[in-house]
Amino acid sequence: MRRQRILFIIALMCALGMGRVHAQADCYISYGLVEDSKPNKLYLYFPTADDNTYPEFGLGGLVTSPAHRFDVAELTGFPTGVTTAQLRDGVTDVVRSTFCEFNVQVLQTTTAPPTTFARRNTVAIGTDAGGTCGGETWGLAQAVDAGDPTAVDFAREWAGSRDVDPRRECGTVDSNNVELGFHEP
Repeated sequence: MRRQRILFIIALMCALGMGRVHAQADCYISYGLVEDSKPNKLYLYFPTADDNTYPEFGLGGLVTSPAHRFDVAELTGFPTGVTTAQLRDGVTDVVRSTFCEFNVQVLQTTTAPPTTFARRNTVAIGTDAGGTCGGETWGLAQAVDAGDPTAVDFAREWAGSRDVDPRRECGTVDSNNVELGFHEP
């Protein structure tokens, strides 16, 4: 599952950085009941509101709970008219394509995922930025479980981290506590 998490993070970065938001999930082995029979479930959780019930497993200043809402209005760089639903679908399609040949069913949800399946990973994707100024991060897994001994696992993705300008000067704020200034990287 570690390799799958890394692939997911790469897929998410690609999906959030692409100019268009729709990528067709086309998998030659994913059809009909084949997907539903996969025992490992990967929930892409796009909360519509901040979720205080999401597990806290942050470290080094990263906070994973609450899981911040996923709202395209909080992101920059997307064509005018792109909706939150379109961006969710685009991200999900990229992840499904990435996991096509794995024994994992990728499921999109906007509500806390059910506990129906014994083997499941939930990735909460919010449009906030994670980390401290100058040290933003894309994502964090609850645990790195080599050999996949952890049946239920969680991760957090900060889609807003892609919007952070690396040229800004950390700690320089105006009277409203808003960061000011830029420096060359």
